Amino acid sequence: MVKKGKTSITYTSNVDRVKYTLSELTRAALRDVGKYLTKEFRLAYYGHFKKRRGKVGKFTQYWVRKKDCDLQVGL
Repeated sequence: MVKKGKTSITYTSNVDRVKYTLSELTRAALRDVGKYLTKEFRLAYYGHFKKRRGKVGKFTQYWVRKKDCDLQVGL
């Protein structure tokens, strides 16, 4: 109920929430790309051999850094 002559409107800012959501969505996308790259590398690497032996599959990793917001893939 608004009384005549005494209207008060308050605005709340969601800028911080939007920044956090965008950064988390970016990290999730980088994580998905890391999963995809490591999976494709393992399939391509072991596709050249008859037996799937070795530790290349275990040593293929990815890291998504939170502060720098980037992706590192280690082979």
